[in-house]
Amino acid sequence: MCIGYRLLTTSDFTENIDPYQPIYNKLWKMQLLSYLLEFDVVHAKLPGRLIRIECWRPPEGSCLIVNFDATFHTSMMLSYARIVVTDNLGFVVGSKSVVNTHIPSTFAAEVLACYHVVQLGLNLGLQ
Repeated sequence: MCIGYRLLTTSDFTENIDPYQPIYNKLWKMQLLSYLLEFDVVHAKLPGRLIRIECWRPPEGSCLIVNFDATFHTSMMLSYARIVVTDNLGFVVGSKSVVNTHIPSTFAAEVLACYHVVQLGLNLGLQ
């Protein structure tokens, strides 16, 4: 018994391709060029100079910034809260991490995080 092999050519792969594919390719190229030309028109209308650069600056005066977030693990009914208090220069004034058990919902976890923020503020002597 003899098994024959045949060398495949590119025509073997292109026989079943859509006959309109070259037209689709040409249309796609035309749409792309049109889109790029629209960018050129917009670029030409833009002003040639930079108006102003906005950069973050710390608030002036003495103030504190409180950042906090809570996460909630549904199946274990646990919540985790992290609180960081910084001054206007970015130095950490205080921080706290809390793990709460038997928490029924995400809303309750966020409420507890807010409670811990207030508690930390009182402990730091803030009014």
